[in-house]
Amino acid sequence: MLHRLVITLGLALLGAGGAHADDRLVGLLTPTGRTALNTTIRPRQVELRRQRSVPKGFTVPGGTLVTGRGWLVAANRVVTASAIVEGWPRDDADVIEIQGADAQWRPAAVGLIDARVGLAVLDVELPAPGQAPAAEKGALWPGRRVYAAGPSWPIELLVQARGAGDLRWYWRLAGPPLPPGTPIFDAVGNLVSIIGLLGAGGVPLALPEESIADLRAREGDWLP
Repeated sequence: MLHRLVITLGLALLGAGGAHADDRLVGLLTPTGRTALNTTIRPRQVELRRQRSVPKGFTVPGGTLVTGRGWLVAANRVVTASAIVEGWPRDDADVIEIQGADAQWRPAAVGLIDARVGLAVLDVELPAPGQAPAAEKGALWPGRRVYAAGPSWPIELLVQARGAGDLRWYWRLAGPPLPPGTPIFDAVGNLVSIIGLLGAGGVPLALPEESIADLRAREGDWLP
């Protein structure tokens, strides 16, 4: 009876819209809650593309276009995975562009890159949709549900465990593979991680919270 009471109470709170925090208890969002979450996080998720030149005499299967995503953390500032923009610019043909909510592509430049934490900050003329929610501390643990923005509904992922070997700092997420740079949020729209690298088989790997905390500690260096 107690088990049924806890589940019923959790669902009632979610249905009342109170409390997405109860996602930690029952792991569910109502349809209204999902729509509201996607409305919050989708403007914060931007698309990224990098057109790289190819050295003379070389060919690249599939072309030279590198794609990913990013987190619009503030006006004119996007955070993405450092692996996408490493070595930029190699020459005048090495172009980075970002697409915001208005579907327009805008040129971007690397303002800060730190391969140690796996993140880079890009400068782009793009307004931020309101104040950015804070990054949540202690947000990743096995069994936690987290979300990425989708076309109409959020994409749900389940935190599994730390990676192994060289990827031991990353978290494995169960769910569809996501491009590097994809921001990951909790059920109320707080940032909890960013996809850093993709492992074998397309398994999305999330950067540790320490990476986000390290970057945010240096906001004075890169925020406008």
